[in-house]
Amino acid sequence: TRDVFFDNCWEASVLIFLESIVSILLDCISLGIVYSHISSGRRRATSILFSDRAVIHRVHGELFLAFQVVEQKKHPLVEAHVRCYAVRDETDAWGRRVEFQPCAMRLEKPDDEM
Repeated sequence: TRDVFFDNCWEASVLIFLESIVSILLDCISLGIVYSHISSGRRRATSILFSDRAVIHRVHGELFLAFQVVEQKKHPLVEAHVRCYAVRDETDAWGRRVEFQPCAMRLEKPDDEM
C-alpha cells in the first residue's frame, strides 16, 4: 500500500515524533515554572509583620512575654504555625559558661501543642 500522507518518507515521522517530545518537555518546564511561582511563600512571608516591641509581664508569679503578629492581606492565614526561641547564656554542670543556647518557648495563644 502506498502512504498518501508522507509518500513513504520516514524522516517526516521522526520529525513529528521529535516535535512531540520537545513540546511535552517545554510544557513540563513552563508548568513547573508557573507552579513554583504560585507556590512560593516569599510574598506571603513579607505580608506578616512582627511588632518591634515586646512586653514582659508577671501573672500569678510567672513571667510572660507578649508580642503582636499582624497579617496585612485580606485573606486569612490557614493553619499558621509560630515557633519562638530564646537565645541565652547558660552555665553547665562544671561551672563553664555556654553561650548562645537556643531554648524553645511555649506559646499559650495560639497553643503550640508541644
